[in-house]
Amino acid sequence: MTDNVHDLTQKRLEAARLEQGLHKDGSAHRAVDHLLEGNVGAAVQELISDLGLPPATPEQMAEHAEAERARHDAELARCARDRRMQALEACGIRLRRQDYAAIAESSYQTTPAVQAVRRWWDETGPGAVLCLHGAPGTGKTFAAATLVAQHGGRGARSKHLARLAKSTWSEHVAELEDLIGFDGLLVVDDVGTEPDIDAAKAALFELIDERQGADGRTILTTNLLLKDGKPGERLIDRVCARTLSRLHGCARFEGFKDQTDMRKAKR
Repeated sequence: MTDNVHDLTQKRLEAARLEQGLHKDGSAHRAVDHLLEGNVGAAVQELISDLGLPPATPEQMAEHAEAERARHDAELARCARDRRMQALEACGIRLRRQDYAAIAESSYQTTPAVQAVRRWWDETGPGAVLCLHGAPGTGKTFAAATLVAQHGGRGARSKHLARLAKSTWSEHVAELEDLIGFDGLLVVDDVGTEPDIDAAKAALFELIDERQGADGRTILTTNLLLKDGKPGERLIDRVCARTLSRLHGCARFEGFKDQTDMRKAKR
């Protein structure tokens, strides 16, 4: 079978050569042979000789190959940067424009929050839940966005989920169901900032209840304290007891405190 395919390829190649006027003893003919054999360097040398130019030295060939590799690597890097930016712009997570650019370029500091989300991603699988809690400006949303840029995903603010849960419009009901049923990484940002606490509690319970055993992974970010703090500043004051119970059963909690506000540091 392989010989038949090879013979057919050779016949087609000979027909193309005749059509193009490539003689068997010509350098263009030999260059095609070298290309078929995967020997690009030899093909280039044949074409150079056909132009009457002196043959390239090994140093020149090595320099050319290095330049081609550099161009290839630069193109791969550009494609990866564009893919990360497209993922960020489509996900719905709100960041400053310079933060989008830093993530797309992979030119950001590996903060404790970034380290935490990377560990969580590597050590868990479908249905995993991560709760990032701590002071404002410690890079929780930024860290979650780095995973979205790398692996894809969607994002929504918790107060938006609360509005959807409270609404009776069919479009809002469908949007909430679509977010909850999303089978990739879902980031729910700013848990605890919802003006309607009851609607927020209902939305968060439904989300965690449905996603804890599903295919998608979930990240929650909040500025609320996990345990200690004044009433209203604790996670327990903003989520229902059933949600907290499920979180303690399925989620990993990562806290960040006593750190410099990243937003102020970047000014």
